[in-house]
Amino acid sequence: MNNLTEKLAFSVPITRDWYQLAESFSREQHEPDKAQDVYLNTLAVYAVNFYLQCLEVETDLPASDSSNPALRSLMNVSELMVKDWGKLECRPVLPGDKICDIPPESRQERVGYVVVEINQPSNQAKLLGFAKTAVEGSLEISKIQSLEQLINQLPEPLPELESNVVKLLEWLKGNFEVGWQSVSDLLSPKLRPAFRNTEDQQERAKLIDLFDLGLELAGNPVVLIITIRKIDK
Repeated sequence: MNNLTEKLAFSVPITRDWYQLAESFSREQHEPDKAQDVYLNTLAVYAVNFYLQCLEVETDLPASDSSNPALRSLMNVSELMVKDWGKLECRPVLPGDKICDIPPESRQERVGYVVVEINQPSNQAKLLGFAKTAVEGSLEISKIQSLEQLINQLPEPLPELESNVVKLLEWLKGNFEVGWQSVSDLLSPKLRPAFRNTEDQQERAKLIDLFDLGLELAGNPVVLIITIRKIDK
């Protein structure tokens, strides 16, 4: 009999602003391979930053090594500074990759690693999971931990924000935080994804204020949909 384990993943659409910023950073590089690294690193960092902001975790992009032009050129860094915690490495992979390589400069002074699949044809960045360490210089993607482990590692919220912490595994028990609604409450029938809530999977939606996240999307409202399911291990 297989043991069931909950493994969270998170997909976010790659915005035009992120693409433009990644392209701008990549043009600073002289070698094509280096330019591609910087391009993918930038998309991965901004996807993780978006995810943490959705969880109301404070980050500091300007203080991150990945925002420093000199460090971007000298090293292969895709690090995001999380306030009151430390440097979280956001490593990009492509669809179909089995291994996530961790460069030597990113194996020290990191509080953890998030593996992000960059799928440009579908304009999606998918946070695949989390690892606390990467001492061997690579991560086997199929064996990395769930994003739930990242949530457990994040710094404790301030008392006034505790009610806003999203405890995703509680969703499987039918316990949902204030503000998270059923998809049918926020989307018209034509826009609803095909999904059925069961004891092994739950889905909730929340209206996102892009202005608070520093993003613009032609004035259109954005609904964040998170799906959590149990999978066989």
